[in-house]
Amino acid sequence: MEYLRIGVIINTFGLKGELKIKSFSDFDDERYQKGNEVLVKINEEYKPFIVDTYRIIKGTSVVSFKDHNDINLVEHLKKKENYAKISKSRCFKSKEK
Repeated sequence: MEYLRIGVIINTFGLKGELKIKSFSDFDDERYQKGNEVLVKINEEYKPFIVDTYRIIKGTSVVSFKDHNDINLVEHLKKKENYAKISKSRCFKSKEK
């Protein structure tokens, strides 16, 4: 399976398990739609997470994952990269900087 890097988690946001994401995608509204799967690379493994909420605050994507509604459950995800399966992703250039 091939994966496309779509962002990196830069920090937590608040106490309810939300995460700030630096996005490399032009299609955040689609990638982080409620119910979509996002893969987070942890120790060379791609772990699936289901998007629960998505919003933009001051130009930064803020996402929460289903069943991860507490800061203590997502703290370990800081600095981890986000991926989408190539088969599920749009084939357009990413806006990586």
